[in-house]
Amino acid sequence: MADIPRPSTPGPPEDRATPLPLLAHRRPSIQGNVRAAPPVNSPIRRVWIEEGCISCKVCEDLAPQVFSVDGDATCIVRPEAMRHFAALQEEIEQAAKDCPVEVIKLDGGQA
Repeated sequence: MADIPRPSTPGPPEDRATPLPLLAHRRPSIQGNVRAAPPVNSPIRRVWIEEGCISCKVCEDLAPQVFSVDGDATCIVRPEAMRHFAALQEEIEQAAKDCPVEVIKLDGGQA
């Protein structure tokens, strides 16, 4: 094998070469007008039902203090429902997720 010419540079002799330190990858810091992400789980402030309810009663089964379905009528949010929003937040969010026609809407709650 032929010798590869090496440039002459000041430093330790080649037989005692010092390896270069490994530098950790650093992300540049983000500065400026960066908005903080909203909280993942904020309190529910409002619940409503859009047109298209099929009266399946899934929501009423999950949170009867909040939702009501009378017979084949469209589901309604009970007038006194707001006082249950904090205590039943998980159930209300689950009702919105489980609604087969996706008409239960929330203002607040899990993002």
